[in-house]
Amino acid sequence: MLLAIKIEEKAHGMEITTRCIHCKKKDIHTITHDQWFEWQIQGKRIQEVFPEWTPEQRDHLLNGTHPECWNEMFATTEEEE
Repeated sequence: MLLAIKIEEKAHGMEITTRCIHCKKKDIHTITHDQWFEWQIQGKRIQEVFPEWTPEQRDHLLNGTHPECWNEMFATTEEEE
């Protein structure tokens, strides 16, 4: 799976723009340089670095989909069950 992510340096930190691999909607996540360092360089878990984010926001950054898009992509039919 190829995630569409763009990272831009800003005066206040960094903006990470993600595009859902299913619906193509863009989301912008603003983080500090310290958060980026802790998450990407030190390897801390995303829920430790971004505890104020919802699980859905963290999942979107990790897997590139919104919860409803994930459900659409991996929905099972009654025949498959």
